[in-house]
Amino acid sequence: MSLWKIKRGEAVVYLLGSVHALTPEAYPLPNSMERAFKESSQTVFEVDLSQANEEVISKLVRELGFYHSSRTLQTELSEDTLKLLKSHLAEKAIQFEAVQTMKPWFLSLKLAMDELASLEYEAELGIDRYFQLKARSTGKPVMQLESISGQLQLLASDSPDIQELSLRAGIEESSKAAQQLETLVDAWRRGDADEMWRVAVGNSTYPALDAQIEKLIDSRNALMAKKIAEYLQSKQTTLVVVGALHMGGERGILNLMSADDVIEQMGPE
Repeated sequence: MSLWKIKRGEAVVYLLGSVHALTPEAYPLPNSMERAFKESSQTVFEVDLSQANEEVISKLVRELGFYHSSRTLQTELSEDTLKLLKSHLAEKAIQFEAVQTMKPWFLSLKLAMDELASLEYEAELGIDRYFQLKARSTGKPVMQLESISGQLQLLASDSPDIQELSLRAGIEESSKAAQQLETLVDAWRRGDADEMWRVAVGNSTYPALDAQIEKLIDSRNALMAKKIAEYLQSKQTTLVVVGALHMGGERGILNLMSADDVIEQMGPE
């Protein structure tokens, strides 16, 4: 199970790997996840969803996610990518005109979310959202490691060439989405962090995107591990919920924690 108990002296951090969108069949959650929440006096998430001011986020998305003036996907993408995209959109019954002013990084995000929805995975059922709502309803403090605006700025920071390649990769891999999600969720249930990492990013067939993985996964892992370590300097018990893909791999959060920390993987009961 994707739940680890990390101890340093009297401090305890329950580190829970989150899947940000799930199906109803994932609930109820294992007892040990609920118990970790109950035992924790405070909670920490990748982002505090309550701080997602709709007006501010919409303004940022308009600034970062869309072309301005006369630029569109028609003028910015290569002929081959444009042909691939239009074919894919036709298969999904999406009009090109409805997305043509979106920058590739934002369109990639939209297509991925649409794919999740078509497979009946709902963000409303994500582990992070579930425990964040529970924390607020019970009065437990809610803190964040990152911010939504920071995440959007990071996603938008790739060069046009990398954005285009990432869009192509997402389209070319979309036929494998259902199987990949099934494999990922199965590995999440078993707590196989390294398998999740391998399935999602470790077997990339696009070497040019390695720098993107470094930025979106590895570099963030280092920053999050450093912040998580700060909660091990107190005498409190803290539940930390972050994306499960950040746990595994050689540079995953679990491997980045101090060798002096005692890390125990929790079972379902």
